[in-house]
Amino acid sequence: MVHIPTTQRRFYDNSTKVNSLSSTAGALLPAAQELQRVYAQQQDIKIDTNATKARIELDNLNNQWRLQNQANPDNPEAKMQLQNDMQEVLARYGNDIDASAKMKWNIAANKLSSAYELSNNQWSFQQRAQNAKLDVAENINLNYEKAYTYGQSGNFIAAVA
Repeated sequence: MVHIPTTQRRFYDNSTKVNSLSSTAGALLPAAQELQRVYAQQQDIKIDTNATKARIELDNLNNQWRLQNQANPDNPEAKMQLQNDMQEVLARYGNDIDASAKMKWNIAANKLSSAYELSNNQWSFQQRAQNAKLDVAENINLNYEKAYTYGQSGNFIAAVA
């Protein structure tokens, strides 16, 4: 009979122990990364949409402010009120943005605010020049009227002066 030593058997089909947490995490990682990428894209789209909505409101607010302040475009109280109103609009639209994308929204909002401030400063400069032209034209017309009135009353010296 053949003798098989059972105490010295070697098994070659040993399976290695698998860390179940590591394998589960490794399997879920691509899905989690894809979810994070999609969520970030959704927030970017929301930021663009809210920035466009804010621009529409800010344009209307800006145009109304310009109409109200044509005579005095450098009024500091009016400028401060406009700035506060603009920040309120931007904050309202920023509330819809998730905290993970808040920094991107703040950058977009600051760019919008700076662009409107620059535009208003340029408009203010141009409006002051326009107001000066109108003031000079009004002064000339008033002097003509005054001279005409003096001339009609026979006071030619005052009319020429």
